[in-house]
Amino acid sequence: MQLLRFTLPVALALAVTPARAQWREAVGPPGGLVTAAAIDPLDADRIFVTTRQLCHSADGGKTWAVVDNYPYDKRDGQFQSIVISRHKDGPILISGWRLVVSLDRGKTWETRKAPIEAARYYAGAEGSSVLYAQDTRTIHRSDDHGATWRKLEAWKNDITGTPGEGWIETFFADRYDADTISFTHRSAEQTQWVLSRDGGKSFTALDVPQDAQAVLSVSTDPDDPDLLYICIRHGWRAGELRRFLFSYDDGQSWELFWDPDSGAVVPELTRKKLGQIFPEMVSTSLPTPMREKPDREHCAWSENVPGRVFGLSWLGKLYRSDDFGATWRPAFDQLVMTEINRLVFNAKERGTVYCWGERGSWLTADGGATWADLGIQQYWSFRQIAASPDGATLFVVADAVYRRKRGEEEWLVVWRPADYSKAPMAVFFPEPDDAEAKPGSTVVLVGTGIRVESTDGGATWGTIGESNLELNLGPLPKFFGELTVGERAVWLIWELQRPMLLSEDQGRTWKPFGPDGGLQADWWSRAADGAFWTVRKGKARILRPLDDKPDTGTTLRIAHPRLVTCDPADAQTAYFADRDSRLLRTTDGGKSFEVLDGGPTRFQINDLAVSPHDGALWVATSGNGVWILDKPKTHPGTPLEDTGKTGQSRTFRVLDDVTEQCRRDAVTHRRRGAEEGPVAWARHMHAFAVTVRWSAITRY
Repeated sequence: MQLLRFTLPVALALAVTPARAQWREAVGPPGGLVTAAAIDPLDADRIFVTTRQLCHSADGGKTWAVVDNYPYDKRDGQFQSIVISRHKDGPILISGWRLVVSLDRGKTWETRKAPIEAARYYAGAEGSSVLYAQDTRTIHRSDDHGATWRKLEAWKNDITGTPGEGWIETFFADRYDADTISFTHRSAEQTQWVLSRDGGKSFTALDVPQDAQAVLSVSTDPDDPDLLYICIRHGWRAGELRRFLFSYDDGQSWELFWDPDSGAVVPELTRKKLGQIFPEMVSTSLPTPMREKPDREHCAWSENVPGRVFGLSWLGKLYRSDDFGATWRPAFDQLVMTEINRLVFNAKERGTVYCWGERGSWLTADGGATWADLGIQQYWSFRQIAASPDGATLFVVADAVYRRKRGEEEWLVVWRPADYSKAPMAVFFPEPDDAEAKPGSTVVLVGTGIRVESTDGGATWGTIGESNLELNLGPLPKFFGELTVGERAVWLIWELQRPMLLSEDQGRTWKPFGPDGGLQADWWSRAADGAFWTVRKGKARILRPLDDKPDTGTTLRIAHPRLVTCDPADAQTAYFADRDSRLLRTTDGGKSFEVLDGGPTRFQINDLAVSPHDGALWVATSGNGVWILDKPKTHPGTPLEDTGKTGQSRTFRVLDDVTEQCRRDAVTHRRRGAEEGPVAWARHMHAFAVTVRWSAITRY
């Protein structure tokens, strides 16, 4: 097993021929799912935003660019926070599944081992080298810009007296006093708001007013360190009511400073000063359907330009305000950083493509040059797009059935299930010779075996029968496909972990599809000649289950495929994406493959689709919209020859002398490792890996 782990990257690299492909510039709906934003405390025009990549603005958010020298990884995209030190020599910390640091304000970046399993990091006071890190149960402090860390003593639960009970959330590090920190501590018994004025050496519980539902922010006064401000959310209308209080005894007693809902007038200078401390000062909600009022975890605000706030919506859209939230405008619509999960072509209209992603659904009618929002937000349950026989009406099947007629801009929900277990699977229009359906009707197939019909365009519906269709109620993907085989119209429904189902009578009866009790696939695509290309458990196969022939399935010799799509006009051409998001192409039915370089290799690939009009490959990515590869001239790749298996791994023979030398070296190093101990074994295996790679380089 160790042998194959070292040899597989070399062998696979030799087994395919890289083909420098000409990719079009990335296209897709602008924007992206913003997970964190931060404004440099020392320069309000320097802003960083994380989507699936790190983006930077040097002009206050007017223009944006991707930070290309950031050490990206396939697992990026789960950014949690951006922290910019308030010290001119302090670092920028970006946390996610790892910690990435810049020591020169974003010019260069390096990956560091996190001192703890920290969920978030926090900048200390202005001019200080203090940083804080917090996980669910502990707090760490650094006094040297993050070079070293020390664990603070845990807050003890008042009821149990033990430090391990409960968890920490909503941590605050004061902007003006490096030793003032506070946090919310929750346990099964109680919720406490905790304050330390000596850098974490000791903690006390804040005596917060009883009507406080949450503490949103805590801060000292910039002109009077003994004055403590607090912003609370009070009452049961928790999303709307906020109060600001002050204390001169470290939170043991409070006086009301300002209640925004009371209509009291606060001096402008005082309001602006508070606005630089509390992002909760923004007085107006973000645009619908955004978060009602941004809090500290969902906004970034300038500490030296009054009123500049960037707020995140619950869909991850970034909005900007320069007047303390009185007005808002989109802040991140220049770059295409959108995650696209599904692509669907309109076979009747050239250049028309629909896509679903992390923030909604879109339509392009000009091959990707411009995009329009479909206005359907339930993108995670998308299953089908269906056009009426005359092309005048379009239906989308997702959590409900949506309809839009030609010339209309809004989508209308025409059918919605009574509960989530009866989700719609497909919309279809009965054939003219179907005696059981009314002329011109629209039928919805439901995943629990129900068929409902409308004869008035979706205004009213009635149940017309049942079928034996039964699908899982869980969130696993389920997709519907309509095919023509000869003169037969057949339907397929595919969901993970179950055999694909086939219907030849417009959804009335269903049976397992394929040989051996049903074909299962993690991904599948039908070729032009009736063959099916499938991916299942890291293996690719070609089968012909619709031709009434014996199983002629052939396992393709390609390592770890994940997605597959076929050219609808060319039965021999198919594209694969492997687990490392590399793209491979075959133009001879799987006899040989080639790697398509130059494409979206930095991003995880979510879907592949080939245009039925011009044969171009469209690639949906997890962080940069859609990439397009025009149909290339046919040229063969290098044949792959299977040389056997060991365990679950696979290696490929390209040149006998290299492969045989690898085998002999592996046996030698394994024998030496067994004789000399585990340390020597690791040393020999490292030397062996270097030898294999050097052999491949010198041979080619």
